Amino acid sequence: MFNKIIIFSFVFFYFSFHNKNSNAQVVYINELMSSNHSTVSDNTGEYEDWIEIYNPDSADFSLAGHYITDDFSDPLKFQFDSNSLDLVVPAGGYLLLWASGDISRGDNHLPFKLSISGDAVGLFRYVTEDVIDTMSFDFIPTDVSFGRYQDTLRRYFQTPTPGAPNTSQAFTGILEPPVFSHPTGFYSDSFQLDISHQNPDVTIKYTLDGSNPDNNGIVYSNSISIYDRSSEPNNISLIPTNTWSPGHSRGWNPPEGLISKGNVIKARAYHPEKIEASAKGTFFVFPDSSDAYTFPVISIITDSLNLFETDSGIYIPGPNSVPNQTGTNNYAGRGIEWERKAHFEYFENSGDLKLSQGVGIRIHGGYSRNFPQKSLRVYARNLYGENSLDYPFFDEIPDDSFRRIILRNSGNDWNMTMFRDAVAQSLVSHFNMDVQATQPTI
Repeated sequence: MFNKIIIFSFVFFYFSFHNKNSNAQVVYINELMSSNHSTVSDNTGEYEDWIEIYNPDSADFSLAGHYITDDFSDPLKFQFDSNSLDLVVPAGGYLLLWASGDISRGDNHLPFKLSISGDAVGLFRYVTEDVIDTMSFDFIPTDVSFGRYQDTLRRYFQTPTPGAPNTSQAFTGILEPPVFSHPTGFYSDSFQLDISHQNPDVTIKYTLDGSNPDNNGIVYSNSISIYDRSSEPNNISLIPTNTWSPGHSRGWNPPEGLISKGNVIKARAYHPEKIEASAKGTFFVFPDSSDAYTFPVISIITDSLNLFETDSGIYIPGPNSVPNQTGTNNYAGRGIEWERKAHFEYFENSGDLKLSQGVGIRIHGGYSRNFPQKSLRVYARNLYGENSLDYPFFDEIPDDSFRRIILRNSGNDWNMTMFRDAVAQSLVSHFNMDVQATQPTI
């Protein structure tokens, strides 16, 4: 009889304690990030989406046994381990949950990721299944967070504070990009380009050299002249991109005369209460622009320092270059630390713009990195806006979405036929094997 009473008392005590933890206390979804590139890493060193839970109470709160979802039509989508000791939100403190899509990494990892384009998160109680807290959000840029501000407001934070109060500058929203009066592309005659914005209270700054407007921008006040710049002196094309002598068959040589040049515009809108937004575009003005090229044209817009800065430019030998030691050159660098932010534009041979988006670029190849003209890997990532390049670049395959493409210099065939590898791939394309799809471009 004594044993039965003890067991009954223990069960009653546990049930009462657990109910008090669940119903009497309240925790909040305080801050979240749907695209984490470099803000904070998880217990495995990875940068995953995260959700911060805040406990304003004077007693600890355990999420063990409760539910979390990213789909309000399925509020009980995932139940936290009811026996976990790693899900305690300390009194007056914070707990980070990782939306990694991989619960094998720990009890504070979730089986779903957050969408950068917009999503929703909800916490629901165990047993009663009623709402603890929810938060919905629209597009959030990479490494920007969204969360509570002054308790009742929802704001964006360019300086996120995971595991701490949201005390950094808060923004009410994200601006739309500025608008160009003319579409990017090819023109036969000069014209005046206007830049406008739907919000009359913004300030617009722009650059003409591919650099970011933040520091070097000109405040927009008058139309910008867009014209054929081909008669202007060569500049970027005079920077040597390898150390071999000009007499070497693969050595760098300056252009033979003036080269064709485009107009690159970067414009950014600023407002004290909103996160800035940018527009970028290339305008080619050639007398016979409609017949200028029979291949598609790709324009890569980036700050010239990303390619040609002495210490960190990925396209040049750099200050540590040693003759005949290719690994000492800047362009030998590999990995994400040698990836640079850029903007990618793809014009069909009709001159129509088919794709325009932010990307990351790296040097590609082995020995061919040493050649004056280098191959580039083009990466689509949430960090740059979109995580895929959505266009059917290649006629011979049905695919129309790519995470990465290569702008190839033809490898060891550079400066020779420039199409040997493409021909070799096509000769075996009828076999049951993977081959490279190819689209000649400029």
